[in-house]
Amino acid sequence: MRILRALPALVSLAVWGQGTQTFKLPTGLTCILVENHERPLVRMELSVRVEPELAAQVRDGSLGLLARVLENAGAGPYSRAEYNRAADDLGLQLSFEGRRDAFRWGLLTDSRAQEAAMEFLANAVFRPVVDSPTVEGQRQVLIKKGMATPLREEAIARFLWAIQAPEAMLVPKGAGLDHLEFPEVLALYQALVRPEHAVLVLYGDLSLAQARELALLHLGVWGPAPAPAVTAGAPSVQAAPRFSALLDGGPVAELWAGAIRRGEGRPEVEELLGMLLEGISLTPFDGLDLKVTLQPSGPMLLKATGRDATRDTLAVGLVVALNLLRTHGFSDGDLARAKVRWRARKATRTLHPQALVRRLLRDAANVPDSAVEALTAKDINAALADWLEPEGLRFLLLGGDGGLLQAGEKAGLGKAVLLKP
Repeated sequence: MRILRALPALVSLAVWGQGTQTFKLPTGLTCILVENHERPLVRMELSVRVEPELAAQVRDGSLGLLARVLENAGAGPYSRAEYNRAADDLGLQLSFEGRRDAFRWGLLTDSRAQEAAMEFLANAVFRPVVDSPTVEGQRQVLIKKGMATPLREEAIARFLWAIQAPEAMLVPKGAGLDHLEFPEVLALYQALVRPEHAVLVLYGDLSLAQARELALLHLGVWGPAPAPAVTAGAPSVQAAPRFSALLDGGPVAELWAGAIRRGEGRPEVEELLGMLLEGISLTPFDGLDLKVTLQPSGPMLLKATGRDATRDTLAVGLVVALNLLRTHGFSDGDLARAKVRWRARKATRTLHPQALVRRLLRDAANVPDSAVEALTAKDINAALADWLEPEGLRFLLLGGDGGLLQAGEKAGLGKAVLLKP
């Protein structure tokens, strides 16, 4: 491997956890290393975050189309087929994920091929072949996919998008993609995929010196450059209604409530709050199945399911459960048990490298253990009440009939907007 002299002067370095070190390139790229020399493997993952304000402003389908293009485009000197063949020849395991909140590239390689692997990663991230034929081909794929999407799936996708779920990605129907062409997609890529918005995590059989050299050699020329104006156009999706419904008259109905993230939040609070909600049992009425989850990076999601006669209690039951959660919260004993589970999970993180890497990508600020241990039930309950403020809630009814719709409106969910083909 080539040696870059005077490298220490070009990067800043800090240690913020046992076995975990971070440094930053002059371009703004944050790099995190977790050394593990038990096996001759290296896992590399790079995540570029999408700012929520930008995701809310771009045209319906823009992020989904860009994700499809990046997943299927060539990279560096390779066409997509050549890129995949070359990766296979080196034994690289490649992955890509496009989400509302981030684009992620990853690979797993033998540590002896780490330099070639990093070059592959760099090509995919900032040397993709974003050209007109690729954009048009993927646009046609998405148009066909959108036309074939069942209305239930579309309703769920739009609801998740409205509550800013990180995994949400809209696929518009009809003319929604007609005006998304090569110049617009290229401008969106240039605005989003930038080193100052990115985190690179390296896990496995390499040293700090190797990690610094690899990052600077292959990613040190990625930006920074003047941020281009985003020309993704105005959003083509109207403001999401507070209460939307898709009726089918069947015996089973679901009522979803989504709590939109309010402000930046505190990662340590949300981690323990998510664990507390995992085991919660809410049964305001017999036979009403109610599940609550808080996903990493939000939102909070509640799902109530009713069958036959039980479904008539869906709306009232969900409202009662929301009020109970917001006003009563959790006790000191609940929090103490959650901290025990948190410590147990923390102790096993090194056994799951991919989960550890994803966590580091999500939490590059590295919340100290002391911040979690210092949390009180008052902290947790204040955050829970903030999440469940009524003005931040959105509702989706799937199934049922007009009577169930009226029950939801009377329970205070708002005026329903019916979803139709």
